[in-house]
Amino acid sequence: MPTPPVEEALRHIAGGARACDLEGRTLDFKRPMRSRDDTAKDMAEAAACFANAVGGSVVLGVADRTAGPDAFVGTDIQPHWLARRIYELTAPGLTVEVSDFRYADRTLVEIRVPVGVDVHLVGVARPRGETTAASR
Repeated sequence: MPTPPVEEALRHIAGGARACDLEGRTLDFKRPMRSRDDTAKDMAEAAACFANAVGGSVVLGVADRTAGPDAFVGTDIQPHWLARRIYELTAPGLTVEVSDFRYADRTLVEIRVPVGVDVHLVGVARPRGETTAASR
């Protein structure tokens, strides 16, 4: 189940709003990129931005400039894989909660991002000796 702010925004989109008009400091909508890896990098960048600010939710599977039900494009990204990739792509590793749910006959993914204790970056080499979730 999506968090209440996400659920409310999805209702507005289904009713004809554009997702980009509902985005803000704690909510962002994204559509899948050309590849799984490109999508993971895009999600890691969005998650790092939220972690470096006040936290929030990123919803994958919604075209942010399309109004109404056509905005729901869905995704086939697996939540566990995406959470691991976000951790691996960020330095220091960012732990997020990722879950999928059905909405408007599409699978969407919500990434819940906590406020970071450290500044999180994407595309920076990890310090020697730091492990990733996959190597533990």
